[in-house]
Amino acid sequence: MTILIWSLAIGVFLITKDLSDTHEHVVHEFREEIMPIAQIGSMMTELSTNMNNYVLIGDKESIRSISRWSKEIDVVFDEVLSVEFGSNRHKDKIVKAKVLWGQVRESHARLGKIKKPVGSREAREEVELAHSLIGDIRASLRDANSHGLKEINEGKEKALAIKDRNDLFLALILPLSIAIMVGTGLVINRSILEPLKALGEVVQRIGDGDYSGTVVRPTQDEVGQLSRTFNRMAKSIDSYNAQLHELAIHDRLTKVLNRHEFHKRLEAQIEETAQSRASFSLLMLDIDHFKKVNDKYGHMIGDKALTEIAAVLRESVRSIDIVARYGGEEFVVILPGATRENTFEAAERIRRLIEEHEIEINVGQTIRVTISIGVARHPNDARTGDELVKKADQALYRAKGCGRNCVQACGTSQQEIEIIA
Repeated sequence: MTILIWSLAIGVFLITKDLSDTHEHVVHEFREEIMPIAQIGSMMTELSTNMNNYVLIGDKESIRSISRWSKEIDVVFDEVLSVEFGSNRHKDKIVKAKVLWGQVRESHARLGKIKKPVGSREAREEVELAHSLIGDIRASLRDANSHGLKEINEGKEKALAIKDRNDLFLALILPLSIAIMVGTGLVINRSILEPLKALGEVVQRIGDGDYSGTVVRPTQDEVGQLSRTFNRMAKSIDSYNAQLHELAIHDRLTKVLNRHEFHKRLEAQIEETAQSRASFSLLMLDIDHFKKVNDKYGHMIGDKALTEIAAVLRESVRSIDIVARYGGEEFVVILPGATRENTFEAAERIRRLIEEHEIEINVGQTIRVTISIGVARHPNDARTGDELVKKADQALYRAKGCGRNCVQACGTSQQEIEIIA
């Protein structure tokens, strides 16, 4: 009887140790390798936007932004490469992306030396080269992610293998325990086998990619310790999944949705509207003379202004409305179900609140900024997402041409807007 009890204790201890090691390995790889790679992809999007702005409008601020984003990408690359990789193939993909990134940096340097980029064939070729290299970098990073996830899946398979070993252990020990004492067998079944069976079901769900399952009411013995280890592992990975999702869909500076997620939400809104035969509106907002803010007060104040403007936007719209940063100093707002009158009232309210908002640049010293807003409605003005964005952008340029700090819409005069508002 003593031998049986010790055999059970040793077996449970070995299983607990193996599963704890698997938990630490999975969580470490997920946090140290995959999340920084996702950050690089997000920063590459900002970099591409600034390159396009420099070539299209010759904005010198874009070159400085390119330099700033490039330094941040260098830092993240260094962080990723400092991690111990599970395989050389995984690391080779990251190294390849870093080499391609060096070529992008050289292209940026050549682009910065072109004094008049607008209409320049040389500038356009440099941007096309950089975009092509960035595409290769994204492909290499995606491949690296795939290898990283493969290694994590191998960790899952290890957990399942441990479960199989556990099942074999139980298959061998159960007949022996029944032969020694039926009563002892009943006690073992209630105190050990049933919890292990429940734990085995959780292991199976984790192996299938479902991290939401946990062992209910774990006991206080070694099996309970094993169950609690699994519960921590499931919660940790589920939490990291949620963090990675939030990082992927939000703008790093302003914390509103990013451009990629905006386009996904816009297409979803168009599809929903088509089914319900309703309508919605799109606002495109641009901070007036934002370059002067950066030039006069510095980029830290410029970033502070962007962050506070985004906060004012979130506070001035409904909970169902969608706010996103489109790029640079441009924001977009989707107003589901808004009528024409509701749209202009909301746009004018946003414009007024931002105009009245004070941004502190020093103790006791504040500045104010204004915005111009372009309005387009679906399906009245456009039926596709790209067309709707184009119409709102055209209306925004009308607002800029009308002296800024105003609201303009497709085919709507300023007098009509004032009547509606």
